[in-house]
Amino acid sequence: MPALPPTRQLAQVAVADIGAVAVRLLEDPGRFAGKRFDLGSDELTGNDVLAILSRVTGRLFTYFQVPLDVITRRWVRHCLSQRRLRSATAT
Repeated sequence: MPALPPTRQLAQVAVADIGAVAVRLLEDPGRFAGKRFDLGSDELTGNDVLAILSRVTGRLFTYFQVPLDVITRRWVRHCLSQRRLRSATAT
């Protein structure tokens, strides 16, 4: 099963942008308390993102789709190695 097909649209918001909005809302609680805000961006596909990267950098990028089971196995291995590392360094 593919994790994210190259044609699937995905709204991406930069963490810095989320932080900037959060700061603005927290600075004026009287105005924003109890209100809901949906943050989003253009919904780009993986192919769209690569086309932009290719155009901006002048280099060709191609989409490589990693199967979800491969991502899951690597993530589990990463988490286990981090746990082992923390255990080994804990005193």
